[in-house]
Amino acid sequence: MKVEELDKVAGKIVYFACEYFPHNRIFLMARCFLARLSLKQMVLGIFAALVLYGCRPDEQIPPQILSFFPEAAGVNNSVEIKGRFFDSDSSANTVLFNGVRAVVTKATDSTLTVTVPDRATTGKITVTARGQTVTSDKDFTVLTGGTWRRLADFPGQWVPAYGWGAAVGDRIYFGMGSYNPVSLRSWWEYDPAADRWRQLADLPGGDEDDGGYQGMGFVVGGTVYYGTGKRNRLPEKSRLFWAYDPATGRWTHRADFPDTLGRQGGVAFALGGKGYAGLGWAGTADSGEKKRPDWWEYDPAADHWTKRADFPTMPTNIRAAFSLNGKGYVTGGDYHNAKDFWEYTPDTDRWRRLNDGPPLFLPALACTLNGRAYVKGRRYEFYSYDPAADRWTPLPDHWGAATIGEALLSFNGKIYSFCGFSGAVGNVRQVWEFTPDP
Repeated sequence: MKVEELDKVAGKIVYFACEYFPHNRIFLMARCFLARLSLKQMVLGIFAALVLYGCRPDEQIPPQILSFFPEAAGVNNSVEIKGRFFDSDSSANTVLFNGVRAVVTKATDSTLTVTVPDRATTGKITVTARGQTVTSDKDFTVLTGGTWRRLADFPGQWVPAYGWGAAVGDRIYFGMGSYNPVSLRSWWEYDPAADRWRQLADLPGGDEDDGGYQGMGFVVGGTVYYGTGKRNRLPEKSRLFWAYDPATGRWTHRADFPDTLGRQGGVAFALGGKGYAGLGWAGTADSGEKKRPDWWEYDPAADHWTKRADFPTMPTNIRAAFSLNGKGYVTGGDYHNAKDFWEYTPDTDRWRRLNDGPPLFLPALACTLNGRAYVKGRRYEFYSYDPAADRWTPLPDHWGAATIGEALLSFNGKIYSFCGFSGAVGNVRQVWEFTPDP
């Protein structure tokens, strides 16, 4: 390499150093005069500058906060702060949430993982490292509205992701889902008062005709209805529908879901003594899976399905659905932050679009409690919906290991989150209980 080319390379090295150490006077001075030096002098100059830089404690580089996620969370939730020039020793960084000190649980020079402290309020985040302090441009929002606590883990051998559950009487029933790639049929009873589990009779069917994964269900008159979903060995979605009687512990086959191609990832809820179900997708990977806009009413007394008005917008799957005050609601869905929000009135068989809800990443979950709906997305999004005020309120999530595939349901003034899936650890056994503020 020619001397002129080496000069250019050395010049780029100095320029790069100046960009990463913009507050260091030594590099700024070197950048100004190195172009006039010989190659030998230049190398000696860079070496001297680096030595001098290492010997000047007053020239420490201040930390930088580039972003933090999430931008809103509750007390005791984790927050990841991205930036530069942090200290890789956790104890050597001081992080404040609007003046209240947080515990740093993990640290690198570019990432700090911290826990939102008690008594924290909405405001700026400040980081102090190596005697230098930086303050975030944005406020961090401290969410309130309720508290989570962790309960006993789910005890089953096969831990379900995308499971389904319902409360009947003084018990919660939960199961199905998948332990990748197997669709599960296990069915469990949970006693919240004793924080105790008991395994019950499996959903009927064999490896080829079960549909425990991403099926749909509802409760009418104290009976659990559940069906459809993905099969283990057959490419077609399941059409099978079942009724579970908690009093006898028995499953009974009911009228199949009407779509001959079956269904996976649909939604369902109960209204006025009847069940309503639809959406999701049908078909096989070979023949082409198609999203469905169809909507059906199930009459338990007649064991009969009746076609109702199709969902009025582009079909999507894995939405959140719930019923409240005599009407049904559907929001979220697909693999993006969908936020369209729809109301279904069974008496008129009509859909009506309401003001948009919050953005919810797939998959969305929902349940109702004390006249309000509670909806979760996959990125620690948790909201309550007040239909009287048509208002969504962000709430703190539990920030457990699971990020997708939880089951969400309500019972006796509290909300429960069961199991799920994490890309980092796989299927998750965790069970969480949320108590809303009065």
